[in-house]
Amino acid sequence: MHTVSVYYPFPSCAEGADRLVVREVLKYPEAILEVVLPLEKNDYLQDFETAESKAEFENLISLARSVRVLPSKNIRTEAYEQVGRYVVDQCEVLIALWNGKQASDRGGTQEIVDYARETKCPLVWINTEEQEKITFEPGHGIIDRAFHDLDEYNSERVNTTEFEKQLKKQCDFFIEKAERTKLPLDRL
Repeated sequence: MHTVSVYYPFPSCAEGADRLVVREVLKYPEAILEVVLPLEKNDYLQDFETAESKAEFENLISLARSVRVLPSKNIRTEAYEQVGRYVVDQCEVLIALWNGKQASDRGGTQEIVDYARETKCPLVWINTEEQEKITFEPGHGIIDRAFHDLDEYNSERVNTTEFEKQLKKQCDFFIEKAERTKLPLDRL
């Protein structure tokens, strides 16, 4: 089962990436959306600039199995930091879409990635500046070798000539068996 906990660290610029991930995960029929908010919803909505963004946010909230609002903080950036740490503490693997640049405010993606590293939370960092650069940091509970082996398996190229030769050999084998037992070939 896929469970997604979502937080929006800086709504004016990060909402796109966060929402993109949520929309992709929700394509799986068994996916569950759990939303964690840094502020009360009406207060939080003030951080979104456009009516379209607010409407999209409301739509996502309506799809959530649960919406949790963390205890209030005096400073907004503290609330964003708190929700980011909460997500790291609750997740099995943190997927961070981040440009790799130092944040100027508290609670930004860099601070949350640093916290994941400190707590040994497994981390997948997708660098938004370099599309091909994806970094995996295993953390606790994840065996790095398994991911390496899977990546190696998925990157192997299939020799199409050899594949077609083996496929023909298997087809001929089953056709011969079907003919011997008088099984109609359309049933094969």
